Amino acid sequence: HFAKYMEDFIMSFESLIQASVPVPGGLKFKKCSLGKEPFRFGPIQPRLVSGYYDEEYVERCGVELEVGVQWHADADIVLGSKLGSVGLTDVKVNGTISLLFRPLMGKIPLIGGIEIVCANPPKVDLDFTGIGNLADMPGIYGAVRKVIDDAVASFVVAPTRLAIPLSFDPEVDMTRMKNPRPEGVLRITVLGAENLEGRDLSLTTGKWHSDPYVQVRVGRETRKTAPATKTCNPVWTTDNVLDFIVHSLEQYVQLDVLARDAISADDPL
Repeated sequence: HFAKYMEDFIMSFESLIQASVPVPGGLKFKKCSLGKEPFRFGPIQPRLVSGYYDEEYVERCGVELEVGVQWHADADIVLGSKLGSVGLTDVKVNGTISLLFRPLMGKIPLIGGIEIVCANPPKVDLDFTGIGNLADMPGIYGAVRKVIDDAVASFVVAPTRLAIPLSFDPEVDMTRMKNPRPEGVLRITVLGAENLEGRDLSLTTGKWHSDPYVQVRVGRETRKTAPATKTCNPVWTTDNVLDFIVHSLEQYVQLDVLARDAISADDPL
């Protein structure tokens, strides 16, 4: 049942894929099947968490179960256009999902509700195949991959979460369950990098260089510095302070250095 839900969810992003990959006639789903492989869960790590009850912030008023999730889907997803087809034949998902049972109450049903959220985006590995000229188009893999990553992030990656009420007690605030108080704000200042790979050849100097920038991700939020110009040793002094709202102390910071490319998808350095 979950696979069927995800198949419909993936197909709902057809218009975004069409906008990201402009090909004659547009890319359209010819097939979308995630197979019948089950999810595997574990290990499970419990911890006490705080929360709100009767409009007060209460320490240790809930339980969080941090559950490892693995899924190896025997997928058969095909996108086609007039130029040919591209497909996904193998999808692997590894991550951790948190189940928060809060607030705890002294009356039935003892728990006010359940929150389902991923502190960090799950790792998604794709086996990408192509048929015809479409597979050779610059940036097509990166564009399809970005749509998939954004779709996963918009589902249950913090701050987005599913909140399910278990009690009709008026002292249980569903608004706070859906939008709990953040842990704080993280400020990252990007200063520079050294000895990066050159991706472009200067016709005047004969030296290789890049137009690098740093992309930082926390949860589903992504920030970027301004790109430096024609250098392998960039220094950033402006547009280099990036602020993130932290929703869980389990969130990690992902930093990527990329080279701006005006023709195809930006290249990792």
